Amino acid sequence: MGGPARRFISECSMIVVTSVEAQSRFGELIDRAQREPIEITRRGRPVAYVVSEHDIKELCDVRRRREEAVQRTSGTGLAL
Repeated sequence: MGGPARRFISECSMIVVTSVEAQSRFGELIDRAQREPIEITRRGRPVAYVVSEHDIKELCDVRRRREEAVQRTSGTGLAL
């Protein structure tokens, strides 16, 4: 993941846990994800996120609107 999505994630306040810790605390992390995103790392690098249903729907809506905007502007000479 790169670009605007990566920038958005890096600006979010979230809990960071290792993959081992996530395995042992999964139920707790699901509950916590209702309040804030959870970043899961492996060997110090982000590999996954646990987010609420609301957050994923919002992210999908933003992605859909972005794709629609790109389609509307394709062929008009505008660059996004």
